Parts: sequence; C-alpha cells; structure tokens
Amino acid sequence: MRDVILNVALLYSILLAQTPDSGLAIQAVVQTDFEFLASVRTTKSEFWIISQEQTYEKRGNQIRRMMPFAPPPAEKEDIHTLGFDYEPDFRVLKIEDTTETRVLHGRTCQLTTAWAVADYAEARLRFWLCPRADEWEAKLNAIVARAMSFRDPNLEREALKLLETRGDRSALQAESEIDGAIAPLIKFTVQVLSLDTKPIEGNVTLPPEGGRGAR
Repeated sequence: MRDVILNVALLYSILLAQTPDSGLAIQAVVQTDFEFLASVRTTKSEFWIISQEQTYEKRGNQIRRMMPFAPPPAEKEDIHTLGFDYEPDFRVLKIEDTTETRVLHGRTCQLTTAWAVADYAEARLRFWLCPRADEWEAKLNAIVARAMSFRDPNLEREALKLLETRGDRSALQAESEIDGAIAPLIKFTVQVLSLDTKPIEGNVTLPPEGGRGAR
C-alpha cells in the first residue's frame, strides 16, 4: 500500500512539472529570411510556449500572445473579379516524404515537400521534420507555418493541415517559394535557431490576459 501511495505521489509530481504552473516554458528563437527582388530581410523572434493554449512572441521590447489560427472566410472574389482584399486560395495537390535527411539540434530530420496551387499562383513548400522531444513542441508547427506563409491565411491553413498529418514531428526548418499571380517570386526560409526549457520568471514578463494578440 505504501508503495502504491508513493507511486501515485510521484506521478502527480511529474504531471505538475509538465504544467504551466511549474513556471517552466519552451523558449524558441526563430529566424525568418524574406527574399524579394534580390534583397533579403532577416528578422528574429523569441517565442515562449507556456502550454498548448498559450504561446507568446517577444520581438524587441514587445511581447504579444500568439492567437490560434482562425480559418479565413470564403473569398467573395476570385482572380477574375479582383477585389482589393483578394488572397489566393491555395490548395496542396502533391506531398512527398523524401529520404533526404539533415541533423538539426541533434535530431535526424526528414525532408517533406509539397506543391500548392491557386488561381494563377503556386507555392512550393519544404519542411524538415524531426522527432518531437516534448508534446508542447506541437506549437512550433503553428509558429513555422505562420512565418512561412507571408501572412496568407489560406497558405497557412494548408501548411498546418500538412503538418498535422505527419504525427509527432516538429518542423525545425522550413522554406516556401510563392509565385503570385501578378508579383515576383517571394521566398521565405524559417529556422529554429535554439530550443530550450527555461523558467518564465526572470526571463520574460507576460502581458495580462486579454492584452494585444499577434496574428
């Protein structure tokens, strides 16, 4: 009986250690390279994954909560009736899990490619998918999908759908090449530069609930 009580107490302490109340979070530093017309703009953001429901982005002195993905409404216009708010409705037509591998953060990652098309536009996607070390890392896929989609909710939706079908794997690096209908080629390269578990206190000051959210 004593052993049973000790085992239950041990299990309870482990569960507590995996909750946000433990004061620990995953800190991910993510770099995005935006290539357009022979120029490259590089940005770095620091993300704090507190739980499956709470992720915060820190860029400079600004800290914002990353809001969950919301599917975009159906387009009222298409390429033939161009409205000012028109966004290509990308759909993934082809996915390939290649045998090409790369070691990132000590993990062997496998390359998955995809091809998405819309009205007179297309996007080529590449994901380096690695075994997930922690269930909280699932939020990394949402971070990477948003960074590589050029704030296009339709492309972000397709990237998320693909990543959700790849099991317990995290995208530690990804690329997208977007050929717009009337725009030059745009390329994004997203890299997770570092991934650590750190205490929240002393490292980041979270905004109050209900504060400004980041799309």
